[in-house]
Amino acid sequence: MWKLGQACLGGQLHIREGSETNDKQGLPKNIQFKPLLFENRVVETLQLVCETVLQCGPKETDIFLQINVQAAVKRSSLSLLQAFATALDKMAEALKNKDNKQLKQLSPIITSENHSVLMDEEMDKPSDEAKCLIILSNCSYTVKSVIPRLQDSLNKYGYPDMQLVIKSSVSRFHEVSSKLFNLYVERKCDPVVGAIEPRMYASSFNWELDYKPTGVSLYIKQTIMDMIEIHSEVFAISPPIVSKVLTKVVEAVVEELARL
Repeated sequence: MWKLGQACLGGQLHIREGSETNDKQGLPKNIQFKPLLFENRVVETLQLVCETVLQCGPKETDIFLQINVQAAVKRSSLSLLQAFATALDKMAEALKNKDNKQLKQLSPIITSENHSVLMDEEMDKPSDEAKCLIILSNCSYTVKSVIPRLQDSLNKYGYPDMQLVIKSSVSRFHEVSSKLFNLYVERKCDPVVGAIEPRMYASSFNWELDYKPTGVSLYIKQTIMDMIEIHSEVFAISPPIVSKVLTKVVEAVVEELARL
């Protein structure tokens, strides 16, 4: 039964994540139904095991008093709770391995075109960067809301102490979150930083002449607009990490300007 529950969670769960938003489950729009699906499957498995395996008669010894049983249940519970994190990790790897040609290339010329940063216009679905943020939000929501409720369910059904299992599961979600965050920052920083130098020379600025400053250069304005676009994208999907993302982007931009 443990393996069945794990298979239901880890089998094909990663395939559709990021392709549909959740507007009917009572969750924030950036959180999809997958965390609730994960929670429901785990609770169903815990309840089924409790009712069919762990119930003992009046003359039977509590099965959880056996050390080997406790160890087996904790191992199985850990695999079950980490199955969703594994599914999210597969999605992260799929995004990471996508062709770099799909990365947004920033023009050295300032234009007035307003491209959507959230949707893939050709496929009419969330962009890879938006998917990355959605999965990040799922990780955060699972750690903050779903895991504590599952811990309550474990206590409710009389399972042995699962503190280490819960701690290990949370660490696994944090590991996936860290990978996704670094991937998102890299995908957003590289085009912005890479466009600075071409834009700097696109206006044919003559460094040998003594100009009187009358305002900031166009490349600075465009770089700031690029960072505002990133802020808009992150804020629309995952507001809590706006500051963390923008700090990394600004650091990368400043380092590039100092190099030039």
